[in-house]
Amino acid sequence: MMDELPVEVLKTVFHFLLDDPVSICRFELTSQSNCKLVRNSPELFQEILDFRWTKGNERNNETDINPRKEFERRYEQDQIAIKCVNDMANTLRIELGEHASSMNNFPSVGKSWNNPNWTLLLLELRLDAYDILKSMANALIDYKAEVLKQNLCRFLAARTVVRIHISQCLLEWKKITSSDYGEYQATQIESEATQIEKLALLAAKAQMTPPELLDETNPMEVDVTKHLDRIADKCRTTITNTSSRSNKEKILVISEVLFGEMGFAGNNEDYYNYKNSLLNHLLKSKKGIPMTLAVLFACVARRLNIVTDIIGLPGHVVLGFFDDTTSKQLYLDVYRGGKIMQLEECQRISSSYGFAWDDNFIRPLPPLQVYTRILNNLINCHGQLPVLSAPPLFRETLAFQARQLMLAHKMPYIVERMLQDRPLTMPIDLLSLYGLLHANDGQCAWSRDTDS
Repeated sequence: MMDELPVEVLKTVFHFLLDDPVSICRFELTSQSNCKLVRNSPELFQEILDFRWTKGNERNNETDINPRKEFERRYEQDQIAIKCVNDMANTLRIELGEHASSMNNFPSVGKSWNNPNWTLLLLELRLDAYDILKSMANALIDYKAEVLKQNLCRFLAARTVVRIHISQCLLEWKKITSSDYGEYQATQIESEATQIEKLALLAAKAQMTPPELLDETNPMEVDVTKHLDRIADKCRTTITNTSSRSNKEKILVISEVLFGEMGFAGNNEDYYNYKNSLLNHLLKSKKGIPMTLAVLFACVARRLNIVTDIIGLPGHVVLGFFDDTTSKQLYLDVYRGGKIMQLEECQRISSSYGFAWDDNFIRPLPPLQVYTRILNNLINCHGQLPVLSAPPLFRETLAFQARQLMLAHKMPYIVERMLQDRPLTMPIDLLSLYGLLHANDGQCAWSRDTDS
């Protein structure tokens, strides 16, 4: 009967099985037509690869990769990852004891537990396991089976996703900072503007909470880039409609769009919220600190081929640009609605913070110094939070990850060792998220400072 169906109908049936590799193999065996269809249609397996696996897909686009073979390889890797997580959960379940219902009063787990499967997942499978681990972390509870075992599996999968993510951030940092932008024949300023955007996005990626990672459908950096493109398109249209020709006129258009029409502003009410330092959160809340607002402005200006400089004054950040109508350098206070400033006002800002003026204060910050300031801001913001009566969830995880990026930034020669050194620690907020810690039992036995 299946042999009588048109090929297009069979392909439609096949598409319904994209998320079920086992059924795809069974589908192939149901008839000669299906067998022929599956074996002679590599594009169908390419669709499965693109649909089922969002990470580690660089291999998928290589012309010499057989989509079916790659599908089989990825599916096999998924099964290994599932077995690893289940074995780890079984080991922990035995350690906890038969009557345990949570991880409370079990101090040895966070400090001494070391399972070879953890190393296998992090160092060998890594991105190949990312999607299946996300699926396991988001799995619904089957209350007919043992809940603790399921929660352990979900927790361990989520913990591994977070670890893989921060490892990829470290690798991305190496890639960005070692890139030879000269091979793209771009000007030095264009190259620096591009690098600033990439580093700002990297800092934002490294500050994604576990729930944000697990809920992510599209890569955060893709959404941010599209958002910046839309803002730039709006500015471009306004520049065309107003016949703005000079550099200053174009800068004023961007300023009006960002701070007037779209309402971006400094966050005076909640200045030390770490989200103020993150480009993705700035685009959502439209509230930020001087550095993030300056990065936003520079990212939009870059798309319009307008040169801007990020200027790090003592205690403040402004944007510098060249006024081609007067042949003077002017400054834009992005934290105060895009106010245009002369050099004298920059000098007054410096003086207000107790610094004698130095012409080096108005030298443009290179990308890595912008990145350093972003990380310093994040670390300082996380350091402010312990004084709060109710610090935000995952504060310690995010603080640790900011320190990891700063450590890699200051000592790049230890990045490889950081990638290899992946001890399993038990972040309290993540344990609570998966019902493995009872809130009314007080502090956990292991140190909160060991979170990573």
